[in-house]
Amino acid sequence: MDKGKVIALIAAVVVIIAAIAAAYVLTSGHDKGDSTVKVTGVTVTPSDMSLQIGSSSALTAKVAPDNATSKGVTWTSSNDAVATVSSSGFVKAVSIGTATITATTADGGHTSTCKVTVTTDKIAVTGITLNTSSLKL
Repeated sequence: MDKGKVIALIAAVVVIIAAIAAAYVLTSGHDKGDSTVKVTGVTVTPSDMSLQIGSSSALTAKVAPDNATSKGVTWTSSNDAVATVSSSGFVKAVSIGTATITATTADGGHTSTCKVTVTTDKIAVTGITLNTSSLKL
C-alpha cells in the first residue's frame, strides 16, 4: 500500500471516531454540562404508626441517592376520611380506621409508604361504683 492511501485511511478512521464521539456527547447531555443525578428511590419513616383521633405526627421522606438533583416528593393518603397528609408529610388522624400514606418522588415516580392506624382516645378507668340498694336477678 502506498503512503498516500495509508494517510487517507488514517484520516477516514479519525473522522469516524470523531463522529462517534460527537454523537455520544449530543445524545448523553454532556454537551450542555448536564450534571443531573437521577433519583433511584425513596424511604418513608416511620413505615407504620398509630394515632388517636385528632392527633397528628410528621413523616419524613429520604430520597436516594443523597446527591439527587430533584428531592421533591408528593404526599397522598389512600383514605382522607381516616387520615390526611399535608404537602410536607404532616399526618392528621380524622376517624377510626387505617390509611396508607404514600410519598412519590417528582423524579422517576418512586414510592414508599406508611401504614397509619387511627384509634379512639383511651379513657382510664379509675373506679366502679355499684348501687347495692336495688338488685334484681
